Amino acid sequence: MLPRVSFHPVRWSVTLVASVCASVSLGSCEKVPLLAPTASVITIVSSRTVLPVNGTAQIIATVIEQSGTPAHNGTLVTFTTTLGTLEPQEAVTSNGQAVVTLKAGTQSGTASLVAFSGSARTETPITVLIGGAAATAVSVTANPAVVPSAGGTVTIAARVSDDDGNNLAGVPVSFSTTAGTLGASLVNSAATGEASTTLTTSSAATVTATAGSRSATVAVAVNDAPTVVVSTTTTTPTVGEATVFSVVTTAPGSPISSVSIDFGDGASLSLGSLTGTTSA
Repeated sequence: MLPRVSFHPVRWSVTLVASVCASVSLGSCEKVPLLAPTASVITIVSSRTVLPVNGTAQIIATVIEQSGTPAHNGTLVTFTTTLGTLEPQEAVTSNGQAVVTLKAGTQSGTASLVAFSGSARTETPITVLIGGAAATAVSVTANPAVVPSAGGTVTIAARVSDDDGNNLAGVPVSFSTTAGTLGASLVNSAATGEASTTLTTSSAATVTATAGSRSATVAVAVNDAPTVVVSTTTTTPTVGEATVFSVVTTAPGSPISSVSIDFGDGASLSLGSLTGTTSA
């Protein structure tokens, strides 16, 4: 008799594991940004510490992990500033560095910047001086410094510089005057550090130029009109009698170029250019 052989079917148990994503929209997964590990150190520097209005500077953040090695490429770093704008506000690292651009805008002041990633943050903010905030000295001149009595136009020039005497471009300079009319009351300094306007006046004036917290003044004078006074010591001259006339002139500016006397009887006398006192 042959032995019986029994066959028992093998049941295979298959377990399916589903990956559940945080986002339920169409089954897509939300990507979590790579952030700096705990105890990383972030330092930032600016390519420029002084900016004109509307100027730009590169802001560079360096991320070093606790081990002393640069953060992984793609580590997300966020930047903030108290003045101006950052483009972009977030950037990822490459070789441990993330770079954004600071755009100064039109407002003067001090921009304070920090960077952070995860729990790592810049310990000490850096500052960038914008526009008038960098001005430590202002000088102003008038050309010419004296106008005729009838009035004239003067060029007012203000030079703006920093602590080291370097000319500052793009600094808003405001002008004011005690008399006359200014061609422009607010001018940005050029590459030479100079901002200029014009003053039209027929009166003595003091012009003030202000950049940031610094100011300077210049005086513009006006020549008084010349005067001529004719007198005689003979109070009641008679016909045929010689009479001496005293001619006294004052000319605060240039000498009087021509003086003549009309005696009223058709006769006249030219005294030419005259200053001081003469007799006729």
